[in-house]
Amino acid sequence: MFRALSKVKITAAILFSCCMLGSVHADKIKLIRSIASNDFPISFKVSEDQLTQLSWVLDHNNRSYDMDFAANESDVHIEIHRALTRLYCAQLLRIGTVDAYNSFIAAQLESGVLQPLQLSSFMLFSKRMQQLTSDDYELIEAATILTSVSLTQPAANLAQRNINSGFKETDALDFMSYTLRNSKNLYPITWNILNKNSNSKRLFYVLFPPNTNFRHMLYTEGGIGMFNYLRAMITHGYITRNDLDLWYAFWIVNIAGFRGHIQHNGSLYLTAPVAEAMCELKYLVSQMLNNPTYDPLLPYLEYRAKTLGYENLPRQERLFLAHLACLMRIYTISDGQRLYSSVTKLPLSSRSVVMQEFHKGLHDTNHIYATHVPALFGNALYLENGNIEKVILKILPAYNTILLNYIASNTKSTLCCNELSAMKNLEVLLQS
Repeated sequence: MFRALSKVKITAAILFSCCMLGSVHADKIKLIRSIASNDFPISFKVSEDQLTQLSWVLDHNNRSYDMDFAANESDVHIEIHRALTRLYCAQLLRIGTVDAYNSFIAAQLESGVLQPLQLSSFMLFSKRMQQLTSDDYELIEAATILTSVSLTQPAANLAQRNINSGFKETDALDFMSYTLRNSKNLYPITWNILNKNSNSKRLFYVLFPPNTNFRHMLYTEGGIGMFNYLRAMITHGYITRNDLDLWYAFWIVNIAGFRGHIQHNGSLYLTAPVAEAMCELKYLVSQMLNNPTYDPLLPYLEYRAKTLGYENLPRQERLFLAHLACLMRIYTISDGQRLYSSVTKLPLSSRSVVMQEFHKGLHDTNHIYATHVPALFGNALYLENGNIEKVILKILPAYNTILLNYIASNTKSTLCCNELSAMKNLEVLLQS
């Protein structure tokens, strides 16, 4: 009788614990639903499956520090508004009307962006979204949610429990790539999709190839190795032109909502210069379909050098300056000239390692590159009110030293500058 009573008590305790956990989970979903309802128009749609999956983000401590001043002012994790803004932008692009365009650029107009996205570019992106089948568009929305829940504690726990107990990954997209390839049941949002669409598992692979990040390519964060896996997929006939267009559509949405934690009434980030660079990069990447050995990086750097007014500089110099401009998200000739003037005033020793590593990456497919460097420069530019000269004076030598120490350590892991890019850390560095 005592054992029976103890068993009843244990069972009751488990049931009570489950009820409490269910209540906490329901509260998280309710919070995100409230944000979606209060911060977005009534026409915005977010499903219960999406809300449930996105709830994994809450109570998650890890996050990007890119423009983290907005996150510091809010109690809500940065990825909640990012994910919802991306969904909102995807839906506006899918609608594709002039009214949708006006809603899409509302945040840019309110922020006084000098070169907001043009209607013609919006319609070009919109056409890509409208050409997707309903199943493929559903994949885009699901992948958008998955990007935000990558590396969260629930995802990490399930990956270690169901795939590999020793599995550790610090890059969000590579985490997603690995887990989707090794377990189809890890993420609740994929269950129904995988069951009703037999091709969706392969397409999830297409959306999340390992070490293949369009934003990294846009910012030239790495060398030609950024294209390794995409090149291999093309060479082996695993990815078609339509698949590449689907991958690109996912990145249009990702980039559109990139600054959703700052302003979420449309796309703050996808401006006219960003759109032009994206379209050029996509065109160059597409050349690999006909010639897998084609290198998109050099012509992309040459394109960026020309738009910045560097076309008459010596080749190595203009490529390096174009690379720095990509990292700093600089697009205009006037800012390009300020960058040129600032860099040339620095002693060569304060930038030599950065230059050497950049030029190595142009030839070495296995060259390991740093991540979150654009956040490092971008946050510094924000703190210095766009003062390119001071940012170059302070941040480029610091980054040069970081690279020098990283190389001396002889480590094989990726150099991550996320923590250093946090506003609180940069303020100290800029004041030193």
